[in-house]
Amino acid sequence: PPTPPPTPPPTPPPTPPPTPPPTPPPTPEGVSGPFPIPSGPSPDVTNIPPSLDETTIYLPPLPVPSGTVFTLNCVSAGGCDFFISLFKCPPCTSHGDLPSKLLTDKWVPSSCSPKVQGWSRMSTFHKRIPFGIQDLPATDGPTSHIVFFVKQGLIADDDWCPKPAGPVPPAPQPETCTCPP
Repeated sequence: PPTPPPTPPPTPPPTPPPTPPPTPPPTPEGVSGPFPIPSGPSPDVTNIPPSLDETTIYLPPLPVPSGTVFTLNCVSAGGCDFFISLFKCPPCTSHGDLPSKLLTDKWVPSSCSPKVQGWSRMSTFHKRIPFGIQDLPATDGPTSHIVFFVKQGLIADDDWCPKPAGPVPPAPQPETCTCPP
């Protein structure tokens, strides 16, 4: 008898298309990090230079852990002004080596800083950032006290820190560090 033709192998089921990788959540405007960062007015932040009145304040939960990377997102086509104020009072604080990293990253130190209740000495840095997202360098250690000021758009005057009118006041005497709780 004739041999029956061979049975064709079963057709495998169609391969489903690859699953696309999940879309990362959009980076919110202003400042974000690996944890929620509240924004808005804070009764604890005072003595804000007038040119920073229209900025949004971001005060992350403190202390900020070592290795934290903050993401800055400018949504204004013309660029944004970002300000970072750090409490400077060794030995009772640490700042994750951010001052030297900010200087290396072309942030400009300022002679005037806002005050944050309970933090006696602040140091502020400023940088204009173009439209888009930029990460700050990671902190090398815990950061005790940090506050961000963000202006979506540019502050009209490059010289945002007002100069005193009249004669230059004498240099302040060294301040005794008062460590906040």
